[in-house]
Amino acid sequence: MEPGLWNRAWGAAACRRLIGSVARFDAVFCGNDQIALGAESVLRESGRRVPDAVAPVGVDNWEHVISGRSTRRLTTVDTGLAATPPEHMPTRAHWWSARRRPEG
Repeated sequence: MEPGLWNRAWGAAACRRLIGSVARFDAVFCGNDQIALGAESVLRESGRRVPDAVAPVGVDNWEHVISGRSTRRLTTVDTGLAATPPEHMPTRAHWWSARRRPEG
């Protein structure tokens, strides 16, 4: 487990570190689909057969939520985001302001 940012670039960087380690692996479980897509691109660039030799797995089914259809065949845990009304989806600004509220 390696904490970090929740985007494709971080997923790619983390996967490069994993490939450079001595660890043997046949799957990469990622905190969201964006991280998994970043990892997938590095796995393919390194010559690994995806998903036959190494299977990246994401969480949230975000590509489907954003585009209305999946753009790649990524294994993902669907958390039901597609059924969430837009007005109930937190925005980044909302999340950030909620974290910065003074306690009390």
